[in-house]
Amino acid sequence: MIHIFTSVVNRPDFVDIQNKLFQRFLNDEYRFHVVDDSVDNTVSDEFYSVCSNHNISYYRKNDRVEGLNPAQACAHTVQWTYDNLIRKNHRNDIVFFCDSDLF
Repeated sequence: MIHIFTSVVNRPDFVDIQNKLFQRFLNDEYRFHVVDDSVDNTVSDEFYSVCSNHNISYYRKNDRVEGLNPAQACAHTVQWTYDNLIRKNHRNDIVFFCDSDLF
């Protein structure tokens, strides 16, 4: 199985768009995983809702590091995802990281 991970911060609609594209163009079995690193609880609730409605795995990254620029924050989230999710649960699977605005 292919596991697709994306980190998100502010556009829940992008998750919906990506999900539709994956469903349309991927023929292999896959699982879509969303790692939420947003600072706004209302936005996090929206991400959770989109994921729940589409059976997408949702993870809330709570250990936010202050003072990082956007590139550093993204890198920190990707590293957190690898350390806490992929190494523990998907070590032998095919894993794909994509930006939340990749479509």
